[in-house]
Amino acid sequence: MPDLLDNIISSSEVLALLIPLVIIFIHRPKGPGIKFIKLYVIIAFVVNLAATILYLFHYQMPEWLQNNNILYNLHSVLRVVFFGLYIINVRTYRFLWFNKLVLAAFLLFCIYNFSQNESPFFL
Repeated sequence: MPDLLDNIISSSEVLALLIPLVIIFIHRPKGPGIKFIKLYVIIAFVVNLAATILYLFHYQMPEWLQNNNILYNLHSVLRVVFFGLYIINVRTYRFLWFNKLVLAAFLLFCIYNFSQNESPFFL
């Protein structure tokens, strides 16, 4: 019983994404920029499912698949990018160029940070 509870708790980040996935597939929301939210939820589900599978079967995986930190780093970057694109496209802003500049600066910082300072494979 403790193993079952531990598996449910460790897969909760995947199970939590089933709620928005069901709403997206049943109600098919429409609106400006909603395509970014739909795409984010689908990609986040796949990335979190892969990270959870790597965690649950950690010892059965080859050594190069035993670390799922890159998936969490990828999910964090994708979350900011997709919600940034949603915010930019949801309505017109007075300083739209500034929002685009901030998003581009974030992406450049991530590329620089993970290529020069830190490895994306470790926290």
